[in-house]
Amino acid sequence: MSRFTLVDHLEHMQEAAIFACDHVDGLRKADFLEDKKTQHAVLFNILVLGRSSGEVVGGA
Repeated sequence: MSRFTLVDHLEHMQEAAIFACDHVDGLRKADFLEDKKTQHAVLFNILVLGRSSGEVVGGA
């Protein structure tokens, strides 16, 4: 049984979405495509979103 509540997972998802958006705020697409570190940071937060959503659907 998960020690996290549904609200905990939803807050984690919201935080990851905000972080992903913050990484690309004001960034042109061409610059994003050239910046591997930013791409990885955004991807990481998308993965966090996916994992947390799986916990919400499967675990709560």
